[in-house]
Amino acid sequence: MILGILGGMGPLATAVFYRKVVELTKAEKDADHIETVIYSNPAIPDRTSYITGQDGESPYPLIRKGALKLVGMGADVIAVPCVTSGYWNAELCRDADVPVLNGIKETAERLKEQGIKKVGILATEGTVRGGLLTDEFSAYGIDVILPDARDRLITGKLIYDVVKAGAPCDKDILLRLRDDLLKAGAEKVVIGCTELSCIRDELGVTEGFIDILDVLAEEAVIRAGGELRR
Repeated sequence: MILGILGGMGPLATAVFYRKVVELTKAEKDADHIETVIYSNPAIPDRTSYITGQDGESPYPLIRKGALKLVGMGADVIAVPCVTSGYWNAELCRDADVPVLNGIKETAERLKEQGIKKVGILATEGTVRGGLLTDEFSAYGIDVILPDARDRLITGKLIYDVVKAGAPCDKDILLRLRDDLLKAGAEKVVIGCTELSCIRDELGVTEGFIDILDVLAEEAVIRAGGELRR
C-alpha cells in the first residue's frame, strides 16, 4: 500500500504530519516504513476565505488536481493534513476513486469510545462556520463548546499571523485558550486546525487535548498497511 499525502495547507503542517507518520510506525529499519508520496501545493486558495465568503475562488479544483496527481503516483489511500479541507471530503472521495481519510470522523469515533460527551473546539473560522466538527460530533452524541468571539479572533491570529506567517509564538496563549474551554465545561479540547497542531506539538503538551492531526496520522499508518508503534 502506498500512502499519499496531499499537503501545502499549510507546508509546516504537512511536514509535521509526515514526521508523525514516521514516528508512529513500528520500524527497526528504513525498509519497515510505509511507502509514501507527498504532493505539497501551497498555491491552493485559502479554505477559510472561501467558506466564509471573503474570497470567491474555490480551493477545490486544486485540491482535486493534487489528489489525482497522488493517485497517478500510485497512492492507494490519501491523507490531507488540513482540517478545513474536510469541507470537500465527500467530493474528493468520489473524484479521487481511492479512500480519502476523514480525521474528523475518526476523532469523533475515538471521543465516543472514550465516553466523552462535551468538547471544546479550536479551529479556523471556516471549520467553525462550515459546521465540520459540530455536525460530525453531534452525530456521535457529542456536544460542542466554541470559544467566545474574542478567543475565536485570537485563535485565527495564531493560525494566520503566527504559524502561517512564520512569526514567533507565545505558546502560553494556546494553553490559555484550552483552559478557558475546560472551565466552560469541555471534557477535552479538540485541536481542529493543523497549524495549531504545530504549536501543540512544539509545546509537547497533550493534557486536556485531542488532536485531529494525531488521529489522522495513526489512521494513515493503519490504512496504509503499517503497524503502530506502541
